[in-house]
Amino acid sequence: MVSLALVVDGRRRVAVGHNPSTRETYRATLGGGAFRDGTVTTAGAPRSATTGR
Repeated sequence: MVSLALVVDGRRRVAVGHNPSTRETYRATLGGGAFRDGTVTTAGAPRSATTGR
């Protein structure tokens, strides 16, 4: 995963992440929502790195 974020006054304003192995691109803006490959997405509960749940 390659990630990039713009931080202004200590707050993340824009973030972009790209996973080359799955060819998925994620982007989010403060107050503007989150998108995966241009489709609106929502944040879910964090997943465990060991169980995947």
